[in-house]
Amino acid sequence: MDSPLWRRYDKEVEMYHFYIEMAVKVSLFSFSITGALAAYYFTNPTHKLIVQALIVPIVLNAGLAVLLGFSAKESAKMAAEHRSTCEALEIVPFNMNPLPSICIILMIMYVTVFLAFAYIYCATEFGVRTYIPKAGSTPSYAVPR
Repeated sequence: MDSPLWRRYDKEVEMYHFYIEMAVKVSLFSFSITGALAAYYFTNPTHKLIVQALIVPIVLNAGLAVLLGFSAKESAKMAAEHRSTCEALEIVPFNMNPLPSICIILMIMYVTVFLAFAYIYCATEFGVRTYIPKAGSTPSYAVPR
């Protein structure tokens, strides 16, 4: 039971649990920062520089999307290595398939949030033809005559 293969098996399972835990913690952290900055932006649209606060969630979500894109590929490799270790030990492998799926789901969520905030930022800064509250602006509604 103390062979290098068993130690490798234990490390692979520990690493899997660590990666799942880190994915959950990082996503909670990033979504709480993103949500707090979004709430601040939408409750204080009259400040001229408040739109610059959107840069933080844009960069954060873009970076995490890229990181999780690479992590999905690496976690699939990790699952394949684990299956080969289990075949050598002649035991049933631990199911590591949820980790790549979680990475892909979180990556899609980060890309979606990134695109939404990038659109809001560009619309506010560069004047796209949609109404997004700008400093000192009030919505104007067309009244048919």
